[in-house]
Amino acid sequence: MKTRCISLFAIALIAITSLQANAAHRPENLLPNDTLFVVSVPDMDEAISKFKEASGYRFFNEPFMQPIIQKAKQDLMPEFTKTFGEEDAKEFFDFIKTVKGQFTFAIYGSPMKIMEDDKPQFVVIWDAKDKAAEARKSIEKSIKKIETTRIVNEKVPGGEIMQLIPKDADKAFFGFSDSIVVLSPGKKGVQDVIRRAKGDLGNSLQENPIFRADNSRIMRNSQFIAWLNLDVIVDAAVKIMTADRKDGAADTTNPFAAAMDPAQFFSALGLRALKSIALGMKYDSNGSEVDLFLKAPKSMRKGIISLLDTEQKSSAPPRFVSADVAKFSRWRKNARELIESIENTVREASPMMAGLFSMMIDNAGKANNPGFDFRREFIGNLGDDIIQIVHAPRAFTLDALSSPPSLYLLGSGNAQALLDAAKAAQSGMGVPGGPGVKEEEIQGNRVLVMPAGVKPNLGGGKPEPKFMYLTAARGYLAIATERDLLEDFIRGGRKGGALAESPEFRSLAERAGGLDTGWLFYENPGQTIEPILSALKKDPDSWQSLFGGNPFKVMSIDVGDDGGAKKKSAAERQKMVTDYIKLLPSYEQIRKYMVNTIGTVSLDAEGVLLKVVSPDAKN
Repeated sequence: MKTRCISLFAIALIAITSLQANAAHRPENLLPNDTLFVVSVPDMDEAISKFKEASGYRFFNEPFMQPIIQKAKQDLMPEFTKTFGEEDAKEFFDFIKTVKGQFTFAIYGSPMKIMEDDKPQFVVIWDAKDKAAEARKSIEKSIKKIETTRIVNEKVPGGEIMQLIPKDADKAFFGFSDSIVVLSPGKKGVQDVIRRAKGDLGNSLQENPIFRADNSRIMRNSQFIAWLNLDVIVDAAVKIMTADRKDGAADTTNPFAAAMDPAQFFSALGLRALKSIALGMKYDSNGSEVDLFLKAPKSMRKGIISLLDTEQKSSAPPRFVSADVAKFSRWRKNARELIESIENTVREASPMMAGLFSMMIDNAGKANNPGFDFRREFIGNLGDDIIQIVHAPRAFTLDALSSPPSLYLLGSGNAQALLDAAKAAQSGMGVPGGPGVKEEEIQGNRVLVMPAGVKPNLGGGKPEPKFMYLTAARGYLAIATERDLLEDFIRGGRKGGALAESPEFRSLAERAGGLDTGWLFYENPGQTIEPILSALKKDPDSWQSLFGGNPFKVMSIDVGDDGGAKKKSAAERQKMVTDYIKLLPSYEQIRKYMVNTIGTVSLDAEGVLLKVVSPDAKN
């Protein structure tokens, strides 16, 4: 019995020690308190394990994806090995496999020095876990191949530092401590990480109160994290710009810049309120979630930051929004207050620019009617509901994809007044000799047909006139890029189910924060991908109608003649792209992987949170 108790105690002690070691090896416990930027995969093994639970892993292992994957290996691997050498290429991939725990890149130090053209201090950390010996061996083997580099090894408390002294380059330092490997241009940066890994040095990033709060709220338990310390960066930028202005180093040739006080400019924009940006990404068999948090305390929010303040009202799709939309967004922002806030911000930041901005608003529509008041008739009638509805493109062309059928809705207690004001303002800005505003009627509703410039015809051809279609209905000023969208809106929406009644939509919306945050956006990628993929499967060369004579530059694997890679002609590259397109699966094969995405924006006393979620594709 006694022996059994001792064994259990030993197991518990080992488990606790292991947990403490893993916690010590978290990025925030190894990085310094003055870290400015960090991007990290806290545990590579866990990230890969979670990815294997997700549908993305199943997608790449589908039989229909293997021809593309195999062709990519056949095309890219020979070029890679030819450029870097077969042995070095193999060593590189073997080394990548030694990253088992965290992989972290961080910049730290004084932002003032960095902005004054000083070289930034950075550190790269990776945890090889049980592959530490292999990682070190791979590093040493690679360094020894550099004939002009001298190596100096030094024992330090808790580990060892390897100094690289190249003949014609800056020094670099590698550090080794148990399973931790560190790379930095400075010895102190490496040594401090080793000391923190052993618990011999405090002043870590975890002790930064801003990071600690962001980590607890956003980044903990994420497979990928990023963090930016805006508090000190913004402060340093203001000090440097103010010093330049006092020293006469500022740009005096630009009248706007010369008249602008940097401190006043940053204060007006509300940038002083920005403390940090934190990003956390999670994924598993339940789907993916991305959280982006902008820390900006409510008591300090002003300027452009205050523009994000949103009415906490329903952001659910109205019943006329059909389930087949490609994109939908609804923002419960008071548009009148939004315009006024922008004007006040510009006025405080730059009175000269504010004068031009206000003059444009005040003179709108006065060319034909001097008594017209755009502020009163249009801005004064705006409400707190802004909606965008986008449908699938109707053709596989650059113009169609860049400008899909869209409907914009501006809520108003007096939508007819908005329609009249829009006509008056547009008529007053008409181009002499150009088309004017016309009126039509659809289902008893008055419709304005307004010129909206010309279609760019990015794929070539003669430019054609473009129009917008406006009407007042259902408490909105509706603005459509195509006539039939306005007709559908007037009739009550497209045939078929409503998006808001979709159980999948409502379930996903709850995961994203609910339908009452005041700001929601939704995307159905299948609505855009299906016509594109169908067109490509029908005619693999049709991609050129979208990109013209330029093939996908990402498919160009040239690295220059010095690297030994043979340059490919434009025709060869075009054929290469077409060959890949021929191997694409049909939309029916990938349909189940085309999951929808919902995002919400919510605010509290601490800042602004953007949450984006997607379900995992089920078999």
